[in-house]
Amino acid sequence: MNFETLGEATNYAEHALASLRGLSTAPTPQHFAIWYEYHRGQNRELNRVIDILLANRSELSEAVMDEIYERFFATTLEHKAVRETSRRVQETLKAVVGHINEAQGGAGRFNETLSDISGKLQKRSSPFEELVERLTAEMAEMTRHAELLDLRLTQSSVTIEQLRGHLETVRKDAMTDGLTGIANRKMFDLSLRECATQALDEGTPLSLLMLDIDHFKAFNDNWGHDTGDDVLRLVARMLIRNTKGQDLAARFGGEEFAILLPHTGLDDATTVAEGIRRAFVGRRIVKKDTGASVGAIAVSIGVAQYQPGEALGEFVRRADGALYRAKHAGRDRVWAAHTIAVDQHSA
Repeated sequence: MNFETLGEATNYAEHALASLRGLSTAPTPQHFAIWYEYHRGQNRELNRVIDILLANRSELSEAVMDEIYERFFATTLEHKAVRETSRRVQETLKAVVGHINEAQGGAGRFNETLSDISGKLQKRSSPFEELVERLTAEMAEMTRHAELLDLRLTQSSVTIEQLRGHLETVRKDAMTDGLTGIANRKMFDLSLRECATQALDEGTPLSLLMLDIDHFKAFNDNWGHDTGDDVLRLVARMLIRNTKGQDLAARFGGEEFAILLPHTGLDDATTVAEGIRRAFVGRRIVKKDTGASVGAIAVSIGVAQYQPGEALGEFVRRADGALYRAKHAGRDRVWAAHTIAVDQHSA
């Protein structure tokens, strides 16, 4: 980050600490980074999200703050991991080239030795036993070099495979919601663009479900945030069970989830949504330590189908609007959006 003065940096830091204290947010480096960037004011989307949460008097729980950190800071972490992994792979490959060059140099010396021994055998200029002993020693040395090269190449291969696995893990973590284990908002945004492009190219339908847990605040208020987190995890597991193939279930934010349904029209998507809603009917949360019933889970779902020429933001807003209608109509129901206002700008 670049700052005009040290005073500005100090001012941002002081405001960040004040926010941590004022909102009783856990003073972790990640949470400090969020508030520091917020008061710096350079990330408009980050500020917009936090301002909405503050305006709605939403509690900035650790789960919410962790989600914000994943959404706005995970990309930077991923890039750092990619750069570090690339650097280590380059170092490993450089070492491999060095080992091969060393082996080639040894092979050249061995060829020279063979030529020298062959010439002396023809001229009989040295005792035969001495030449055989020298040849045996050179062959043993070449065998040792070959075994050492094989070992180094194997070790390098293992190192590169470990780095590849580490990079895959970092990338997966950057696309995964830390609390629920399903796709996060970043993964949803990337998948939405890919699915919309595919729908346009192939002329196939694409639908979106926006799902919200009814009366979720009551779980936190009555039983604490640990129970609220358990509810979020349970909902995520249920969504995974009720989606398949190319469908993508993601945590969109807070207690709101999104489900992308490629190759699915509005009617079929509404049927899927109704099936998901019914899967929660009668399902209750029970505390493991006491066996006490926490309450029943119900969800409201909004459904929309993507239209060619529609901006992706408008597509999401229509599904979210349908979700609002479902909640306003009494919750625990599905509402499909049948009308659109098309934005002619490219998605």
